[in-house]
Amino acid sequence: MKPRDFFTRPFIHLIWMMLSLLAITDCQKPTGGQELYYHGTQEKIALRESSTHFVVKFDSTRLDELKKMLPQWGEVEYEYENAYILRTKEEGSVRELVGRAREMEGVLAANPIYLTPDDQMMGVTDVICLAFKEGASADSRKEILDKYNARDVTSPRAKSFYLQISVPKNAQALQVANEIQESGLTTFAHPDFLAMTVKHYTPSDPYYARQFYLHNIGQLINDGHTGTTDADIDAEEAWEVTRGSNTIRIAVLDEGVVSNNNDLPLARLDILPGCNFASGSPNDPSPVGDGAHGTACSGIIAAEHDNGEGVSGVAPFCRIMPVRIPFGLVSSSVYANAINFAWSNNADVLSNSWGYNSTADIPVITAAINSAATSGRGGIGAVVVFSAGNTAHHAGSNNGFVSYPGNVAVATVLTVGASDRNDQQANYSPDGAALDVVAPSHLAYSSQIAGECFEVWSTDITGADGYNDSPGGFGGPCPALGEMLPNAGVNFQDYTGRMGGTSAACPEVAGLAALMLSVTPSLTPAQVFDCITQSCDKVGGYTYTGGKSVEMGFGRINARNALSAHLWARDTPDDIGVEPNRSSGAIYLTPDIWVRKTHDLGTVHENPEYRDPLLGQPNYVYVRVRNAGCMDGAATVKLYWAKASTGLSWPAPWDGSVTTPALMGGIIGTQPSGTVPGHSEVVLEFQWYPPDPADYSMFGTDQQHFCLLARFERTATPPYGMTSPETGNLGQNVLKNNNIIWKNITVVDEVVEMAAGGGILIANFTKTEERTRISFTVPEESKEWNILRQGQAIVKLSDELLAKWKRAGGKGEGIEVEGNTILIKREGAWIGGFSLKPGEIHGFDIQFKLDQQPSREQNPAFLFDITQYALTDNGELLRGGERYVIYGYAQPKSPQDKAEH
Repeated sequence: MKPRDFFTRPFIHLIWMMLSLLAITDCQKPTGGQELYYHGTQEKIALRESSTHFVVKFDSTRLDELKKMLPQWGEVEYEYENAYILRTKEEGSVRELVGRAREMEGVLAANPIYLTPDDQMMGVTDVICLAFKEGASADSRKEILDKYNARDVTSPRAKSFYLQISVPKNAQALQVANEIQESGLTTFAHPDFLAMTVKHYTPSDPYYARQFYLHNIGQLINDGHTGTTDADIDAEEAWEVTRGSNTIRIAVLDEGVVSNNNDLPLARLDILPGCNFASGSPNDPSPVGDGAHGTACSGIIAAEHDNGEGVSGVAPFCRIMPVRIPFGLVSSSVYANAINFAWSNNADVLSNSWGYNSTADIPVITAAINSAATSGRGGIGAVVVFSAGNTAHHAGSNNGFVSYPGNVAVATVLTVGASDRNDQQANYSPDGAALDVVAPSHLAYSSQIAGECFEVWSTDITGADGYNDSPGGFGGPCPALGEMLPNAGVNFQDYTGRMGGTSAACPEVAGLAALMLSVTPSLTPAQVFDCITQSCDKVGGYTYTGGKSVEMGFGRINARNALSAHLWARDTPDDIGVEPNRSSGAIYLTPDIWVRKTHDLGTVHENPEYRDPLLGQPNYVYVRVRNAGCMDGAATVKLYWAKASTGLSWPAPWDGSVTTPALMGGIIGTQPSGTVPGHSEVVLEFQWYPPDPADYSMFGTDQQHFCLLARFERTATPPYGMTSPETGNLGQNVLKNNNIIWKNITVVDEVVEMAAGGGILIANFTKTEERTRISFTVPEESKEWNILRQGQAIVKLSDELLAKWKRAGGKGEGIEVEGNTILIKREGAWIGGFSLKPGEIHGFDIQFKLDQQPSREQNPAFLFDITQYALTDNGELLRGGERYVIYGYAQPKSPQDKAEH
């Protein structure tokens, strides 16, 4: 039996998932090549059929009886009244199932799902919407209905605006609608499409348009300043997931919070006995005088949405726990007591926009912070957020410092600096290793940069006290004494456009933490820390080493990313999940795909073995799916094989389209990942019958080398959840996307007279001719056991490849050539300059010789990489490579291992 007959036998049959996690692929035109479209308002809208989804509509009087048929046809993914959208159990069977359904009594309509150019699913049943032109006569209208044997089923809610007609089940509603529209009698005629809609939420609060930190579209903010599009925390996108939960409480340790601001209603304030650590009643956290700082911080976190006035908070459905603290010359124990009060009264998040003008640690405060982070929330730990301080003046060459407690040595504390309206470091925000993240705030103080001022909009003390009208005294000309901003609107003096500093950035992070806990209350502080820091946008053009910079920490927070699952796998052992992968390691050696020859559930990669599939002894391929996000996630995992070469591309040969000179690739199987919990991982198992090496005898000593590719498709349509849409360049696809991994390893484990070797292919699977370079290197992890220093690597080209290379000038470096043989003299050696046409494949042999055989005790593994690059006008593009592992001492082998690769 040829390999192509049994490559696609997955270990587990497909388990059908929600549509958002499934790929709709291989769409096709109807039989006969008929064009698919419908008439939009201005132009035709092209459609194509899905090969995986269809819609069926039943007679409502027989619904209970007919619904029993659905499991035979596929998995119901959506239903609307008596219509059902199904995914088939077998790709490509849509037309067959539609035909069978149309023959059944009680089925009113059955059609493939149609897809628009941007992959919107359009379900067509038996109903058409149409509107006749004013000049259409009653006879012509009746003629239309009679021609198509249609019934008038117009809903009373349509009134006289349009008609709805139903056509028989064997009349294709899409085609009928097009014919009606093309008759010239109607202003529109199209199927009554079943199509998915989503909410696009934007708060209606009057000052929301000024809150650039939540949604920045380059709008006017204050003082004639505009922002930069998307220099924000992606709040609107996060609100599609959640706007918070009334069970989550954020303690705001600050100057106090008013209880009569309509954007912070008393019903959402947890005012507890003993919450005031400043002057006055210990049970009253109300601010004194112009002390509006705490009220402004609270509004950033949780201001009411859509109440006809004011601003919008990050987490408007969450609760605020005011904890009033004094500022100035105060005993440090006061702050420790306030922190202990907050966490011991079940605050989920502690927001702290305050600190000392020093880096010096105060143990009693540190101990209280540590207690909050470890003992809060019933032992899970509370999330503690601190502002980094405003100690810098970068325009004046002062980088500042992260002040205490922002620099506290408690691992899970989130220390927040400020970015500005343009995604740059705010002028006053300090540099420092203690900085974790930044969030948008004002650009600079007016005393630092002329024309700049506070520009964060939030809540204020009600009436004339607070920031509006301005008390002045901020060390610069802006804001001026008595300024009112805003100066119009409902209760306008209860709001301010003059908040700023890292004080404004800190509550944005606290609000994000509250949103995360609203979705997953069990998250630990460490998990929240990891999710927020790992989901940041690397903005500003700064140097992020290991994902972090001294100016922005891990970057500017992205609320939508933090509320998402982040499924990924490692390209290289040192891959940290940053896109694109910045590792210098070989990206075709993922540790997250491995093979076992038997079903022993081992986790160490073995080289697969060809066995006759009729004997029922497959190999087992394991794929690890990681979730670095805090939210549960899922994906469809697709596993492919290809004949190993250094020139692999996408989608060929992985899609099985290359069959000359042999089948060069194909899909092994498809599986749903199932739910991958946040900060967890799952391992999927696929059965695989590797190709018969005998089918590749034309490649000489390279018969046994193959490679594997896994892709995690997280959405149903292109680009399938990939951060960077896939191109023909496989190497770039892998580098730029955390959810594509590639395994290609050749093990040479038999030393005969201190020599071993094998074959390798170079190829061009793209659609254009390209110039090629082949490099020969020793990877960094093999510097101790370097085959080029302790032995030799010898390449022997085929006559055809040698001639091609010579005709192109025989270019190369670090080599010594004698006939067909090339001795690799140093690391970084290469040959190249020759061109490969589309589909061109060449093989060559490589042999490794050791000058002296190591001892059994040493038993070293020498690593050697052969890599292919395409030479373009824009530089070199990685096409692929193979790694050889040469064991320096003979490894024990059993007879059945002879076909290993």
